[in-house]
Amino acid sequence: MDNEENNEYLELLAHKYKQGTLTEVEAVYFESWYNKHHDDQLELPQGYSLNPIVIRERIHQKLKQRIRDDHKKHQPGHFQISLTWQRIIAAASVLIIIGFLVYTYFLQEPNTITPAATKISLNVAPGSNKATLMLADGTILDLNAAENGTIATQQQTSIEKTADGSIAYKYEGAKSNSSPDLSNTITTPRGGQFQITLPDGTKVWLNAASRLKYPVSFLEQKGTGKRGTRMVELSGEAYFEVAKDKAHPFIVKSGKQEVEVLGTHFNINSYENEGKIRTTLEEGSVRVSAEHRNKIIIPGEQARFEADGTITVKQADLETELAWKNGKLKFRDASIQQIMREVSRWYDIDIRYEGAIPGDLFTGGISRQSNLSSLLKIFEASQIKFHLQQNGSKRTLVIKP
Repeated sequence: MDNEENNEYLELLAHKYKQGTLTEVEAVYFESWYNKHHDDQLELPQGYSLNPIVIRERIHQKLKQRIRDDHKKHQPGHFQISLTWQRIIAAASVLIIIGFLVYTYFLQEPNTITPAATKISLNVAPGSNKATLMLADGTILDLNAAENGTIATQQQTSIEKTADGSIAYKYEGAKSNSSPDLSNTITTPRGGQFQITLPDGTKVWLNAASRLKYPVSFLEQKGTGKRGTRMVELSGEAYFEVAKDKAHPFIVKSGKQEVEVLGTHFNINSYENEGKIRTTLEEGSVRVSAEHRNKIIIPGEQARFEADGTITVKQADLETELAWKNGKLKFRDASIQQIMREVSRWYDIDIRYEGAIPGDLFTGGISRQSNLSSLLKIFEASQIKFHLQQNGSKRTLVIKP
């Protein structure tokens, strides 16, 4: 069982412990883990009981102190220090990820937990692979329903649906007959995601409620004997693994922003309701330009194009920013509004708040394959209540403090 699977299993056991539903085998496993990594109690000052940030910070400080103490104890022996550090780091990877859940299930009094209302009605299924493809002539194809193999031909470029459910473009004609003016558009709905390989070999993962427009061919422009830039247009969120071509930069246009690369891995979040465009770089180098301003970012950094036209650069939380592409929903010190915008897109539901919007910040995460009710358990400690309203095919999650 790898670390991520182990962490999710421990989260499940923590919840079952609170409910008193652990089996005998599960109880042995959970008590063994708890005794191994929690060798003393975590005491919290009165008044901190609803602040997960404070709890996580105290866990950090606790681990740092253990490292300092261990270093003093074993300073002459490097081998002993290495072994103990491995143990502490292993403990930290679990403690920090489920620290908030430990707080929720062990430190709160049972009668302060308010379960989400009508749990059965909140059992909304997650999104899945689905998208539509609009061809150059306006024809729209349902990619989820399409059979594997060639699904369309655009002049001398075939469009193939592969065995893994993605689509890929394959150019089969002569360069002199290419037509770079033709373009296709792939669109994912709320509750959908999709992967595509563009005509130049660039791989793109498209998140829910997103759209990507791109040329059918990146071959030379008619009459020029050469190619220019490789430009695509994005609305929503996508992760790019750009095929390297130093002579022909790859450009992603999102609203007023342009990102220029030669070959790299990066993520762009350009949803209109996020209020900013976030470009997060995992590998390579990119130039982010907008309204006569530009910034070059390096791996591990994020450029933010704000509504006022400014571009700021900061260190990125790659694990959180790229979680969606890796099959996770993760958030760190996020408001419920931030979280619910992502929930709305992935679970294909509308969100409505009744009364004051809760001001708590939350840290947590689950698999993107989890039902909505599993995600909402994270908010129980803050006594936030939820119920789902259905009007025909439209579903609305109502949130009350």
